[in-house]
Amino acid sequence: MCKELFIDLKAYRQMERQVKRAYPYEACGVMLGHENRVSDVYILENVEDKIIRHAYFSADPLAILKAEKEAKERGLSVTGFYHSHPDRAAGPSEKDREYMIPGMQYVILSVNENGVAGIKGYSKPDTEDVIETVDIEMTVHR
Repeated sequence: MCKELFIDLKAYRQMERQVKRAYPYEACGVMLGHENRVSDVYILENVEDKIIRHAYFSADPLAILKAEKEAKERGLSVTGFYHSHPDRAAGPSEKDREYMIPGMQYVILSVNENGVAGIKGYSKPDTEDVIETVDIEMTVHR
């Protein structure tokens, strides 16, 4: 499992704009690229009930399939998923841990009224029931 995730600055800026706009609700999306390199994101709508949207997110499975199709058409793959934690730390909740897919990368952005307050990466190894921290490095695609 990769211990480092490289996120193109352009992709990060898309995540940042989305989570700021969604605040005080959680935002979510799909990371596209190759292995541990994220070159783009596919923004998903949080379809969770508005009453609990500040603490949870749900995505339409058909929208995720659409993201996979778009990635394939562009010669990319789904490398993982990201979402925000409004007014909370960027650590995975019990629900986040429960739904993590082994082999995928996960990014959680802590966001408050001033913007993004933190970003952390995680992964779940294929054969283990543990969550690993993944270092995040911003890159500039040339």
